Amino acid sequence: AETLAHTFARRRPSPWITGLLAVGMVAWGWLPLSGRFYLRMELPTRAGFGVTPSFFPHGLPTFLEDIGFRGNVLNSNTLGGFLTFHRHPESFPLTDGRWEIYDPGLVQGLLAATRTEGMWRGVAREFDVQGILLAHTSPEARAMLPDLARDENWRLAYLDRAASFWLPAAASKAAAVDPGGVLGTPPGRYEDAVLLAVFFEATGDSDLRVAALRQALPFAWRTTWILEQIGPLLIELQRYAEAEETYHRLVELEPANAGALNELAFLSYVRGDLDRALGYIEEAVRLRPEDQEFRENLRRVTAARSPSGGDPRP
Repeated sequence: AETLAHTFARRRPSPWITGLLAVGMVAWGWLPLSGRFYLRMELPTRAGFGVTPSFFPHGLPTFLEDIGFRGNVLNSNTLGGFLTFHRHPESFPLTDGRWEIYDPGLVQGLLAATRTEGMWRGVAREFDVQGILLAHTSPEARAMLPDLARDENWRLAYLDRAASFWLPAAASKAAAVDPGGVLGTPPGRYEDAVLLAVFFEATGDSDLRVAALRQALPFAWRTTWILEQIGPLLIELQRYAEAEETYHRLVELEPANAGALNELAFLSYVRGDLDRALGYIEEAVRLRPEDQEFRENLRRVTAARSPSGGDPRP
């Protein structure tokens, strides 16, 4: 609008041109207002106006104020503006998305360092970083969280369903938090549960990841996808009864889900119910006859039912 005002400062356009320009401005403004802009950036989905409120760590500014935090922050780029808005000048984000004001070489170096596992420590030293702020679904989080979770020099000081904030272990500004504590408050939105599950996946906590994913089920959206995430985790944790219940629910929703039938065959085998295991795996093979894994599992179950017995599926 400001650019157009300067362009036509000396000569006002005709009413129909003004109308076309106004329509164009509204159409362009609708992109972020509708939420489509954020979907294109792969931020969490939502319906309605604007970006989902689940994407931002709304409690973080008060937390940082309470502990008296001051200093530079290595952050997910998408949260730089949020941190600047709430904490300037007490805290400075490393980046905030305005790449045009940075040296191109510096930009490439920062992107490589914060999005490649293990490289971020050099950036933290170079820029005297006093805190790390990571949005759960950001590329920075995917690269850095596995490192941070096992690094004795850093500890988790703040966690919500959108982001985590880490302090040097030697800092006395805040006590380490229990990651499972955030599960005590039910999620207000579907993505609240899924985002937190992404954090637990990155930090390698399968138990808490299962708990977070289960909190997404009451929203009844993408239920089969959630169940497909939970099932393998329960098997990994050897919580076989819960896994079997999960796959039964999945087959109720998708009777032709061959993968779920294959897992039910395995779980029935573990329980020693070979007849039921055979029924499940035969149906899985019928649905996907080209799957060599299913055929091999059918051979194992059939062999186990024979008088000489057989080996379970690996």
